[in-house]
Amino acid sequence: MQKKNWSAELSKYILKHLENLDKKTTKRILETLEELGKAENPLLYKDVRPLIGKLRGFYRLRVGEHRIIF
Repeated sequence: MQKKNWSAELSKYILKHLENLDKKTTKRILETLEELGKAENPLLYKDVRPLIGKLRGFYRLRVGEHRIIF
């Protein structure tokens, strides 16, 4: 198995936001992030799209009505 050269870290702002969401939505977001973490290349994960314009170089992951920018 190939070693991953990336990692993810949730900001305090995001953790606070997750606390304010209902438990079902929070669970769905965290499970999706966990799946993304297991992917060999997170940029090839389903629902990941590159951003354009001022945010070029960043990507977004759609989870229901929420967008995760990384």
